[in-house]
Amino acid sequence: MYKKILLICFTIISFMILNPQNGFNADIKFFRLRTLGSLGYTTGGNVNVGEGSLLNYRFGLQSIFQISKYTGFGLDLGYLRAFTTNYTNLSDTKARSNYSKSTFFHSLVVFDFTPGDQLFIIQFGVGPYFGTGDNKDVSMGIMITTGIDFPINSFMSLPIIMRYEFIISEHTLIPINFYSGITFRFG
Repeated sequence: MYKKILLICFTIISFMILNPQNGFNADIKFFRLRTLGSLGYTTGGNVNVGEGSLLNYRFGLQSIFQISKYTGFGLDLGYLRAFTTNYTNLSDTKARSNYSKSTFFHSLVVFDFTPGDQLFIIQFGVGPYFGTGDNKDVSMGIMITTGIDFPINSFMSLPIIMRYEFIISEHTLIPINFYSGITFRFG
């Protein structure tokens, strides 16, 4: 099911980029490198954390190549701690093995849309989430972000972004994050 959704999303994005009315201009090509850190809350999937916390945190790096006035493609790499488990007062060991899958390294292909002279950010990404530590699963995920990238000078800006993810595994996780960092612009 999720493979069909991903195929449809990639098809729509491809048509949007190849449409000549989207303002494609060969002179508007530059590269952005964005370092990010975030804090948020994980919902969905009926996750049992015992006495732990659904608070999540992440850090990551995005590289975006701007291919037209408003569109770009890139890669989003990062580490996500979706929740913390604490089962010290629980006697059910089965719960520990089923719900301790909380850390991921992700590598997402990102479509970046930046209307308003690069001020607003809308992103869509898809890719694998590789489990780390005791989590050896590989899950597929979809990422959607919206936000603002405040310019500091001609080559640096400060992004403030809301990030929504849907990690499809044995329990669908939905981390919602408030993101910030620094964006460097080259070219």
